[in-house]
Amino acid sequence: MASISATSLLLLPISASIYTTLAASVIEDLKNLKPPHDFNSTIMKNCHHNPSLRYCSSSPVDLHEIFKSTIVASHLCNESKNPNCVESFPKIDLRNRPKIAPLYLSFNFFWKSCPLSILTIDVSNNSLESNFPIDALQCTQLQALDLSHNDLYGDELLSPCQPHFS
Repeated sequence: MASISATSLLLLPISASIYTTLAASVIEDLKNLKPPHDFNSTIMKNCHHNPSLRYCSSSPVDLHEIFKSTIVASHLCNESKNPNCVESFPKIDLRNRPKIAPLYLSFNFFWKSCPLSILTIDVSNNSLESNFPIDALQCTQLQALDLSHNDLYGDELLSPCQPHFS
């Protein structure tokens, strides 16, 4: 867990500097955002200390996606009002946050590199209208994914996962 904290500490100043930008045009900003020069070495150190981290098996091409996912996770942590963001990030709670929730469901790279510490995601009651975010199924460590009180379709994709998700 210390290696995750080291990455979080490295990225907190970066995420703080783009926090206001994230609210305006997150998708465009993330397309142009580049990792700091020492990001690759930080990732390698983290993998050396904890090879079970989800991104340790990623190819070098995925490092930019991992960086973007880390920035989004940090922002979600702040939006969730989680008091232990730096040390652990077990829950994303965006209930009743209709301007925030739809955006994060659309980030395929976030789901692909979803931090292993996230066990619960609640985006209920956000008036979401779209296909079920099938990429969410890549976060296999999730114990609860609450998408209730939205207008998502394609929920038949969840039927094999009913014991896994609540």
